[in-house]
Amino acid sequence: MYPFRRATHVQLSKLKRGMRTPFFIIAEGIGEEYRREFHYGSEGGRILGEDSFIEEVLKEEAEKEYTGIAVDRIIDVVCERYEVKEIELRSRSRLRKLTEMRKLLSYIVVEYSDESLTKLSRRLNRDVTTMSRGLNEYRERVKMERKVRGELKAV
Repeated sequence: MYPFRRATHVQLSKLKRGMRTPFFIIAEGIGEEYRREFHYGSEGGRILGEDSFIEEVLKEEAEKEYTGIAVDRIIDVVCERYEVKEIELRSRSRLRKLTEMRKLLSYIVVEYSDESLTKLSRRLNRDVTTMSRGLNEYRERVKMERKVRGELKAV
């Protein structure tokens, strides 16, 4: 039939009823020529969604204040303030002091710089999901605890 795998009984019964499953759609396109539109985006890019959603997203993007502060600079300042070396932050250590610093760094990077949490997580050899959880936890603490807000202002 097709070189990559055989159709299942369910797929064949759907085909008989006139339904095209993804399996057959893909199989039909195997012999086609290379199509650039499937491999690259357009120059202008596209946003999927209702017009109101698109307007809201573009408005939020326009309202953002960009500081231009780089991840390197943020890490340097926080390390200096807490007398820790960057290599310690990159280590696998789960000492409370280091985990709290990573959360603080993620908050500062996301809220006050143009950089992404992904870039910070790569820099610190951490999973971005873990960093995101820490960021959300730190955001809650900033709302609730005066001490954390004071610590943030000091940095």
